[in-house]
Amino acid sequence: MTKREAQAWKRRWAAVNEHERKELRRTPAQEKLRQLNVLVNSARAMGWIDEAPTDMDLHRRWMRLRKKLGA
Repeated sequence: MTKREAQAWKRRWAAVNEHERKELRRTPAQEKLRQLNVLVNSARAMGWIDEAPTDMDLHRRWMRLRKKLGA
């Protein structure tokens, strides 16, 4: 791959990424929530998620993140 071909490839992918960003901005929140729900249900069906985390689980996760970020 030449330098010119690499630059052209990079420009094409930048255009694709920009198009995806615009599409995502136009997607209604209700549709995004529906898509997320489908993903979560699929993960549960495949055994990747056992059950919803408790409030304490979520609190522990946030505390670990804050500690790692030094916040």
